[in-house]
Amino acid sequence: MKIAFITTNATASASELVMNSFIPYLGVNAALIGSNTYGKPVGQIAVDQSACDDRIRVVAFAKDNSAGQGDYYSGLASNMRTTCAAPDDIARPLGDPTEASLRSALDFIAGRSCTPVTAGQQQQADGQRTDRRVVPLPKTPSAAQREVPGLF
Repeated sequence: MKIAFITTNATASASELVMNSFIPYLGVNAALIGSNTYGKPVGQIAVDQSACDDRIRVVAFAKDNSAGQGDYYSGLASNMRTTCAAPDDIARPLGDPTEASLRSALDFIAGRSCTPVTAGQQQQADGQRTDRRVVPLPKTPSAAQREVPGLF
């Protein structure tokens, strides 16, 4: 059995948890297709402050897979034994087998070779990520804007 996970730099949290769970069981038969993931191996809870309208996000748990692997703060590319680089081709409709990442996933499943994703492809030499998506926020967000990102 083979499974291909199509990812981008915005793939995070629960999606990464699912992929990480398969690593000990499928090894090279589980592949990361696309680009390195965001790197969020933790979950959080919200704690409201009664004295003001602030909400604090507290890291509440970290999850490891059955082999004890869970440290993928730089993304899952270095943890997955098989990776295939592919661009996020939004010019084609979902499910189109000629779309770049789906084509690469189908090639992996068929046993064809690919160019691996490098774990550090999203980082500069100093370790800072260069391709994170940034949510635009006003200089002084209101309480509602802090609670609902993207509300303007």
